[in-house]
Amino acid sequence: RDYVQNIVPRANMKIIVSVGELSNRKNHIAVLKALKHISDIDYCYIICGREMTNKGTKKILEKYASENKVNLLLLGQRNDLPEILNCCDLGIIPSIREGLGLSGIETLACGVPLIGNNVQGIKDYIVEDLNGYLVNINDENQLYKKILHCLTGKKWERNVISNTVRKFSKETCIKEMTAIYSDILNTFM
Repeated sequence: RDYVQNIVPRANMKIIVSVGELSNRKNHIAVLKALKHISDIDYCYIICGREMTNKGTKKILEKYASENKVNLLLLGQRNDLPEILNCCDLGIIPSIREGLGLSGIETLACGVPLIGNNVQGIKDYIVEDLNGYLVNINDENQLYKKILHCLTGKKWERNVISNTVRKFSKETCIKEMTAIYSDILNTFM
């Protein structure tokens, strides 16, 4: 069986998603290393993002998935992320470093629980056991256990998850930026 790209969606299949370019910085290989241990759950790991370098990241991911029987589907860059995210059971943001990680916020806004690397930017919006978990993403055993817990042990409430990122909404950001600029202008007047 070819474990890469030839995934046929099934009714009870668990969908795990990462959104981000295919690059070493996004660290998708860490997720594949954890997923190779899953044998009793019907799942598919989807990555939405295009290859950003000529270093063969896509081929490396495909080869690793095929050799380790990880169900991987590379969707490339997408314009329909909300529709894709709303069909997912779990999001993972495995980046080595991240400014804010907008894709993680978008995942949570769709009510999808998120596992993220415990680094600056990502840890700003993951609330332990409420909307997901922070892990050392390179500890494949820890990541594997959190994935299993998220898919089989924890009952997530999608509306609670989506509410955890309201502070990052466009309206909230505009209101806060307006207040900051008003304060600055008032100091000069």
